[in-house]
Amino acid sequence: MGASGAGKTTLLDVLANRVTMGIVSGQMFVNGNLRDNSFQRSTGYVQQLDLHLESTTVREALRFSAYLKQPLHTSKKEKDLYVENVIDLLDMCPYADAIVGVAGEGLNIEQRKRLTMGVELAAKPQLLLFLDEPTSGLDSQTAWSICKLISKLSNDGQAIMCTIHQPSAILMKEFDRLLFLAKGGRTVYFGELGDGCETLIKYLWIKRCFTLST
Repeated sequence: MGASGAGKTTLLDVLANRVTMGIVSGQMFVNGNLRDNSFQRSTGYVQQLDLHLESTTVREALRFSAYLKQPLHTSKKEKDLYVENVIDLLDMCPYADAIVGVAGEGLNIEQRKRLTMGVELAAKPQLLLFLDEPTSGLDSQTAWSICKLISKLSNDGQAIMCTIHQPSAILMKEFDRLLFLAKGGRTVYFGELGDGCETLIKYLWIKRCFTLST
């Protein structure tokens, strides 16, 4: 979390191994082991923009992703069954056969966001799902719905790392850990949030008292 320009998306791109310019140095470890070439195949990346083929249905878009990204040795039947699981998990059954369409004429904003996440889930990321500001541009109710969905995916066993700009107190409670960045990438806080963000609040309170006393 952090203000615009704090480097949230840049950091996410570096961690997801999606940086194509500049120099990235150092070593990255996954579960105690050096990250290898299979890392990107084991992860999914949900971008801010919801870009989909307008003429497809929700189910077709998910199947296309599954056919394209899941291993070749996985049968078509298995991929189709997994897509149905994703549709059920994301609560998209009522509009699974709806045409995606364009913004304003087809799926609404929340449905398109769910589809964007579903396309990456259909690829069956075994390691991690990256989300770049999933609540950006959404109203409070839709943002809450998306955060509850993220929490549901996490409870279902999917590891998730996401960036977020200005979450409300209610949305903050849906997350487990926080890296709070100030402008320029300076770390303000990194650690557990605690029940009702209690750990974060205590840390900030102690830091404020220490600053005032000095």
